[in-house]
Amino acid sequence: MEIQSFMKGKKIGLLVSCQGPEENNTELIKAQFDKFCESSLAQCFGKYIFPLCSPERTNSFHSYDSFQKIINDFLNI
Repeated sequence: MEIQSFMKGKKIGLLVSCQGPEENNTELIKAQFDKFCESSLAQCFGKYIFPLCSPERTNSFHSYDSFQKIINDFLNI
């Protein structure tokens, strides 16, 4: 049986921000994303977690380099 999917071959990535740490906080969403990629035949170019985010924070330790890595990963799939 061949799977037909409008997502087949499409580049997709997961970007998650959370107020807490990455550990014991993002495993479920990453597992669900993996299953989605598998069932839809999409190409995962990466999973990116930005922990310790808060609406009250005005300065972030997430740098330009973090976002540049996402762009490079997308372009190099």
